[in-house]
Amino acid sequence: MVIDNTKTLWKCPYCGEEYDNFDDANDCAIDCADVDDPEELVVTKYECAMCHKVFEEYDEAEVCEMKHSNDEDKYWVRFQEIESMKRLEEAANHPNQTKIENYK
Repeated sequence: MVIDNTKTLWKCPYCGEEYDNFDDANDCAIDCADVDDPEELVVTKYECAMCHKVFEEYDEAEVCEMKHSNDEDKYWVRFQEIESMKRLEEAANHPNQTKIENYK
């Protein structure tokens, strides 16, 4: 499972400075010149769910994950352990699940 780290940045149309939110970019635009709407800039990054390396291309992250899976390396083993624990916890918290202490 590749993690999509896409986020939106805002860029001042005058000086080109990038900001994480619209208000900061808008304040910069006001300081730089007349008021214009900041430009929206989408930055796309993809993260390997196993080793958390970040890649520019989706395919690169997918290849990284497949390499861990094929090699069954420490990142793959840890990822499998975490996923198993998530599934066990989900099953334990299911509304139809009866707690062991209720069988006394």
